[in-house]
Amino acid sequence: MNADTPQNFFVSCYASDHPEPFDFIEDAILKYVNHSVDPCDNFYRHACSFDSPPNPIEASLESVIEYAKKLQNDSFWNKLEIINNFDLQKMYTLIGDDESAADFYQGVFMKICETRSEMVPELVEIFNILSTYPNKQVYKVYKKKRELSGEDCGVSAAKLKETILENLSKNQIRAWQLAFGFNLHIGDFIALLKNIRVHLDVDVRQGINGVRELVISTVEAAGNLVKDTPWAKNEHVVAKIENITSQLHIHDNYGKDFQLAVDTLVNVEKSFVLCKTMFGFVEHADLFCFLIGARTTTFPELKSFYFSQADNGVNFHPSVAFGFPNYYHFQHGREMATKLGYTGTTVGHEVGHTFFDNELLPYFSKSVEDCVQNQFSKTCVEFQEASCATSFEFLDENGADIFGVQVAYKLLQDYYGSKITDKFERLQMTHEQSFFYSYAMSFCSGNPSSVSIGDDGLFEGHSAHNVRVNVVAQHPAFQKAFNCPADSRMMKSATKQCHIYGDKAPETRKRRH
Repeated sequence: MNADTPQNFFVSCYASDHPEPFDFIEDAILKYVNHSVDPCDNFYRHACSFDSPPNPIEASLESVIEYAKKLQNDSFWNKLEIINNFDLQKMYTLIGDDESAADFYQGVFMKICETRSEMVPELVEIFNILSTYPNKQVYKVYKKKRELSGEDCGVSAAKLKETILENLSKNQIRAWQLAFGFNLHIGDFIALLKNIRVHLDVDVRQGINGVRELVISTVEAAGNLVKDTPWAKNEHVVAKIENITSQLHIHDNYGKDFQLAVDTLVNVEKSFVLCKTMFGFVEHADLFCFLIGARTTTFPELKSFYFSQADNGVNFHPSVAFGFPNYYHFQHGREMATKLGYTGTTVGHEVGHTFFDNELLPYFSKSVEDCVQNQFSKTCVEFQEASCATSFEFLDENGADIFGVQVAYKLLQDYYGSKITDKFERLQMTHEQSFFYSYAMSFCSGNPSSVSIGDDGLFEGHSAHNVRVNVVAQHPAFQKAFNCPADSRMMKSATKQCHIYGDKAPETRKRRH
């Protein structure tokens, strides 16, 4: 199987029921816009009525995803013994604490020692690995006598338990945690394979290529803003910023990632099956072999969300990646305005994380931070639904939202020029208006908007959906596009435009300590 095999094979696997490509953003605009709500009064609930599904984009693509999943029914990862024939709940009852784990290891050793004494040297090394620290006591017992009697096995097993208990107590990770982590890792690799298959079976390669070019254009547009930024020039850091941001690239190595994930899972499965064959006479050999795999397998650095089915984007500088819906719409969207409003703002947001990152670019402007937070706070107060908040945890995401819309709108201007206000018949709106509608569809939900709180009691970091959309009121193009009066709710909620970069950005910016 070479690096090209996955894409060449899977793209040829089309079935007769392949769903016809469609523009789900245009469809959503036609279905969910509520014309009884004035866009200048509450743009989010004008663009996204309470009658909308909880996730309109997910609902729109449901048949496409189901089609792709059906093509995976016979895939090898659905038949892996290491996943399908292994009971995690049973595992926890056997090794849920150090005492239980030591008893389990003792029983395994005893059985192997009594049945296959020639395997003891190898077994000692296995237990050395499983318990992390060298098990010298058992090793000495073996060296003393080549053929172990039943009594010697019992003595050795008792010493083994004592040593393993001592070693396990020094480990921060318990045996059951090791097994659960291994299971999750395998699950992540299966998820990666499934996700890549969806991208290839539906064939959004053209969309991936388009978004790659969009990332390049976004970084270039943002870089031009940096060159005009007073504080960047005054601090002589333009070149430094350009050096950091020029590293940004889209992660699109689907062929390489697929092959690496396949090879990894095949090796893990082969080792597991071979181990079970070797120790099949041992009770719970599956658990013993699973633990060996957990302790000895090194997984390559692959992340399942680099090829996600979700409507999302990620930035793990220097790489960025986007969800299947972005690639699908960039390939099948009918207007560049809706592509930029939906995917362009998402790309701008993720690229913005690098431009707004405290670690990579350790400079800040109190006035910019205050501007961003003041806008989100004012919008939160004016349009709160289920809940909203504006605290420090939201700053990076809020800044990336504003940055993303600004850069995507700049690309919109560059693409359409004077035709930006031309109306197109299908939606009966201008390209400029469709840009903002498409942005709203990124966050559309018929459920009341709210913020999330993590297990640590802190806010998750993303503002409420309706707030993220309605802050576009601060962009001058929004008022112009919808001809909003100065005394409308949207305009009254708008603060002055926040200029993070560009010739209107602050003159000075302090370095973070």
